[in-house]
Amino acid sequence: MGKPIDFLLNNAGVGGPRGQAIGNIDYETWTRVLDINALGPMRVAEAFVDNVARSDRKLIVTITSGMGSIGDNISGAAFAYRSSKAAVNMVMRSLAIDVVPRGIICVAINPVG
Repeated sequence: MGKPIDFLLNNAGVGGPRGQAIGNIDYETWTRVLDINALGPMRVAEAFVDNVARSDRKLIVTITSGMGSIGDNISGAAFAYRSSKAAVNMVMRSLAIDVVPRGIICVAINPVG
């Protein structure tokens, strides 16, 4: 468990239910999407941060989505997925600040350009 990890990649998530609209929101599923997409990467980072700190590269990368952008949302809908990706962006931004003293770089990236 004490082995160095140069590059920790968070690359998992769920999209959530389709067709959700005002009047038929599935809040239980929305909570599940938030748990997986926002809290999941934090759980992984927390579990392995000491290993990353022991490495030479010290890099934590989380895959996010442009759908998590507040300013770029022009189509609405996808409440669960959008909010979960906005949340993981904030989680990773806060984590990035907290791990600076350990020499770790933490970023969230949208792989589609």
